[in-house]
Amino acid sequence: LRGRSYLVGIISGGLDLVVDQVARQVQVQPEHTFSNSSILFDAEDYLEKIVARGQDHEVKLADLHRLCQLWGIPLNECAYVGDGHADYPLFMATGNGITFNSERCSMLHGSCWRRIAELPDLLHFL
Repeated sequence: LRGRSYLVGIISGGLDLVVDQVARQVQVQPEHTFSNSSILFDAEDYLEKIVARGQDHEVKLADLHRLCQLWGIPLNECAYVGDGHADYPLFMATGNGITFNSERCSMLHGSCWRRIAELPDLLHFL
């Protein structure tokens, strides 16, 4: 997508350690990567606790607004790929929600703009 001049970000309800690793692997800049949950370690590097910034759907929507503001683009110029119920508000906000053809994502099928089998399918219409 970057080869086609698209801006790419990651907004996830997942743990920051996992999201940051994925971002590095797919070469998404850290300032374009958002996660809802963080793992905190104590002074001896033992797991202390896992904290969430808030409800996934609210945090993700706020992060989408922040990312669009950072990029200087309106929400309706974003395509958003999601796979869970917390992505519904982002589908509604952009009007360009994309989900997967799987049964697991069936709750989003009625609200999405497009459905794909796998991420490379995005190249067929973006």
